[in-house]
Order: sequence, then C-alpha cells, then structure tokens
Amino acid sequence: MDLTLIAVLLLLGAGAGLAAGMLGIGGGMLLVPFLTLLLDWRGVAPDLVIHMAIGTSLATILFTSISSVRAHHKRGAVQWRIAFLLAPGILIGSWIGP
Repeated sequence: MDLTLIAVLLLLGAGAGLAAGMLGIGGGMLLVPFLTLLLDWRGVAPDLVIHMAIGTSLATILFTSISSVRAHHKRGAVQWRIAFLLAPGILIGSWIGP
C-alpha cells in the first residue's frame, strides 16, 4: 500500500467521522460515493467497485454500531427486552429481502 492511498483513506475516514458526528449523517452516505471513486481510481474491475464500496462501508458501520451500543448500554439506555423481541423479525427480513 502506498503512502498516497493511506493518506487518502485517513482523510476520508476523518472527514466522514467528522461529518457524521457534527451533522448526524451516516458515514455510508459519504463513504460509498468516495470509496467508489477511490476504487475506480485504483483500477478495481468496474463490476466490483460498487459492491466493494458498499461492503467496506457496511463493515465500518458494524464496528461503529457495536461501539455505540456498548456506550448506550453503559448508560442504561438500551431496552434489551425490546431489542430481543425485534431481532427475529430483523433477521428474517434481512434474509428474505435480497
């Protein structure tokens, strides 16, 4: 990995994190378009670019979501009973959806 790519990725991550924190927009809203451009610039096959951008964005969202749940749980702000009641429907819907 070259230093230019590392710098661009760090800048993209910092920009998306700052915008998400200050404006409340999801990181995926910024990450997917910019990752699409970046992956295209790096020569990734055109039929894979969008899939890789969305997958990468979802992977980052997974980790930020886990971090958020932990922080809210520490404050007692998670109603686990409701979460467990919703979970089966969410899993079934996400399995059937695609």
